Amino acid sequence: RKKKKMFKRSILSKTSIPTTLLIRSASTYSHQSTLPRLHVANLALACHKYLRSVQPLLTPEEYQKTAKLANDFATKDGIELHAKLQEYAKDKPNWLEKWWDLGVYLGYQDPLPFRSNFYFQLVSQKPKLSTGTDAQTIRAASLLHGCLKFHHQLQKSEVEPQVVKGVAYDMSQFARLFGHVRVPGQTYDKMHCFVPQPESLPTRHFDTVYHSGLPRHVIVLRKGRFFSFEVTKSDGSPLPLSQIEAGLSKIKKTADSLGENHESIGYFTTLDRGVWGRHYPKLHELNKAAIDKLNSGLWVVCLDEGSKDWTDSVYSSNFFHGVGSNVGNRFYDKHQLIVCEDGKSGFNIEHAPGDGLTSLRLSEFVIENEKSISQSEIDQQGSNQFEINELEFKLSSDLKEAFSDAKKKHLEHISRTKTRVVRYEGFGSNNLKAAKFPPDAFAQMIKQLAFYKQFGLTASTYESGSTRTFLHGRTETIRTASPESHQFVSSMDIPLFSDKRKKKFQLSLLQNACQAHVQTTKDAVAGNGCDRVFLGMRFLAKEQGIPMPEIFNDPAFWIGNAWRLSTSNCGSSALSIFGFGNVANDGYGLGYFIENNSIVWNVTSDGDEVNANDFGELLIQSAKEMQFLAENQDKF
Repeated sequence: RKKKKMFKRSILSKTSIPTTLLIRSASTYSHQSTLPRLHVANLALACHKYLRSVQPLLTPEEYQKTAKLANDFATKDGIELHAKLQEYAKDKPNWLEKWWDLGVYLGYQDPLPFRSNFYFQLVSQKPKLSTGTDAQTIRAASLLHGCLKFHHQLQKSEVEPQVVKGVAYDMSQFARLFGHVRVPGQTYDKMHCFVPQPESLPTRHFDTVYHSGLPRHVIVLRKGRFFSFEVTKSDGSPLPLSQIEAGLSKIKKTADSLGENHESIGYFTTLDRGVWGRHYPKLHELNKAAIDKLNSGLWVVCLDEGSKDWTDSVYSSNFFHGVGSNVGNRFYDKHQLIVCEDGKSGFNIEHAPGDGLTSLRLSEFVIENEKSISQSEIDQQGSNQFEINELEFKLSSDLKEAFSDAKKKHLEHISRTKTRVVRYEGFGSNNLKAAKFPPDAFAQMIKQLAFYKQFGLTASTYESGSTRTFLHGRTETIRTASPESHQFVSSMDIPLFSDKRKKKFQLSLLQNACQAHVQTTKDAVAGNGCDRVFLGMRFLAKEQGIPMPEIFNDPAFWIGNAWRLSTSNCGSSALSIFGFGNVANDGYGLGYFIENNSIVWNVTSDGDEVNANDFGELLIQSAKEMQFLAENQDKF
């Protein structure tokens, strides 16, 4: 069987189990010194969890071989390597950090928009701005103003540290939320942050270059043209809302009068990273001032065209990779605020510096800021003088050729990419809690059943679990596939509307599968999964010249890490859509959230064997069958 890439970016995740009770503090980074360090997971337990997850993916003969390798690894072959990893971890703020960043993000070669970045569509609401008539620039100004207020609070360490059920979360990712850029390299990319590391942050990320000074500008894109727009005062606070709107309106009018830039350098950021890394030095040499200005911007704001009569799925596609002329109106190496002509808006997030919970916190802030902004802020008037400059980029003949290739490949990838938003109404977390089902586990089983209906197989499935209760924590994999999930989905081949005994049997298997998933989730967010410790052992063996353990050369290891279903759950009233690209060519990307009375899925695919539209229909079918079981269990 063909090997699949085993790494998967981590988006949003479950809350961790309480470990330490803390008092809330006003200082953003005040709990950092109290956070525990990530431990190295128990080897025997990791091997046990691994075997449970791959068993339903293998034939009995394949599993027997893999089980022997895993048992030998847990009791003999892996003992010394595991001990070396524990020793390595002793003096590190987070032993996983270097390998996670380099292996999963900075050394990952696939194009960012389809394999790494993730995106939100924010809920629609009318901004309170009283000046201006353009729905797009009014909404863009309102959201950007909220982003800049959040940025200013971060600089003063006034963003309240995240504490869930009395447990503090690591806040270090917020230090790279503004002024970040991912600079391409031929082997590894590099993260640069042009907002200085806060003095109150006691530990720093090993792989980030922090620059002195505090940028005051954002980069605004319209029609593939890049503009620098100074949006903060000298103290870092945002310009008045009306002044930001007037500046955005000026940029929009200027770009519209100039027309489309058909050589937008944003296309370079859609290339394989190593290819982009080969071209970047030349582009920087020819355009040093413009590139430096672009890289140092606090954020990118994309003022898009179109959006008339768009469906949910088209909006999702636009925030994912752009639609129509908006395809060239992107720069994926930085975080982007994308605003459509009708004011509908979203974020496209470069994933390397942080996970979805960080961006979600910003999303919730800007949406609440739109609702609660004071009248005095709305009425505040600023100067009608703007620091706005178009950034122009020269391309050599070689770069022009590379640009044409980048644009062609990106458009080809878009042409085979499908996106489908499914809103399953009338059944959500309220119904599931009433039926005594854990909502996330139930939603995961819907996806398992849909995949089984399509392929007759259980899917290797990734769901991210946050480990931010540890210092510099990122995620651990929640492996959804299990013997219990496989038993449930395979039982659904039995006609559902048959005798009560069969329905009761199916219900019992569904309950077992959900309970198994709940336990897997609890273990993962407590740092007791299998994927991160295996990742560490693999990288340590490679660094120290130790022969790679046989378990990691076993075909089953790559089958189990193929992630044909790459999933992540995000629940927030600030969001309308949440999505990302599929990881496996023969699989799906599934961003989802569970509302009180509905479940929303965003499905993506780009392979020949899969189709997001078809899978969306199978999700609906599966949800209906499982809803019937959940709501009629007292009748069986």
